[in-house]
Amino acid sequence: MRDEFIACGLNDREYQVLMHLLSAGPRTAGSVARSLKAKRPTIYSALEGLEKQGLVEAQKKKGAAIFAAIPVEDLTKVMLENAREKLNRVEGATQLLKPRLARFSNKRSAQVGTFEVSQIESTLEYLLLLKKHLVLENYCAIWNPQVAIYSENVRSSVSQFLKETGKRQNHIRDILVKGSECEWYCEQITNKNHQVRKIEDSSEVLADLIILADSVIVSLNVPEHERAIKIKNQEYASFMLWFFNSLWKKLK
Repeated sequence: MRDEFIACGLNDREYQVLMHLLSAGPRTAGSVARSLKAKRPTIYSALEGLEKQGLVEAQKKKGAAIFAAIPVEDLTKVMLENAREKLNRVEGATQLLKPRLARFSNKRSAQVGTFEVSQIESTLEYLLLLKKHLVLENYCAIWNPQVAIYSENVRSSVSQFLKETGKRQNHIRDILVKGSECEWYCEQITNKNHQVRKIEDSSEVLADLIILADSVIVSLNVPEHERAIKIKNQEYASFMLWFFNSLWKKLK
């Protein structure tokens, strides 16, 4: 379970502490530190992080702080709520950044810390990028066919793409917004490793999102003049994959 918890935003020490509390029950920080053979300040830091995420609660008992994990049945719900809050903050921040980043529009890519961000400025460039990655790699995607398939040229490109993946049999998972183009798209699939689940509306999710092994491609949803960004960062890709998997399970 370690990888799944890390993908949900916990660091390695927080994961160890949470698992100890789940198995051993409520404990003081000192008791946890002794059991995990770790320094008490390190454990306090992990417990504070878990408290901020709402995964651990502290109570005073005879002057000592006793830490306990929240009920097991609430863990995934709280982590999903945390992820949605973080996603909302990211979406809000990106909306504020758009006008401020306009002065960099002549630059094709930028390195921001460990994030490598590349711009895609045309429909042709976007389709070539998708073909480069999506035909050859396994991936997950959330998108709205009713918006994305806006012309016969795009429909033809999508049909050709599905024929190619039908030959290669790469593993694909799509979450699609329901509608007429969604049904057409599903009818074209011949790849036995291509799975689809459908959602009523895209308002609850970040639509037009493609998740690769170490990158995420986000379309800005501008029909007939495709614009998108590719964000290369392993932790971000892992986080978005966890978000996708949570929604995927919900739609089962």
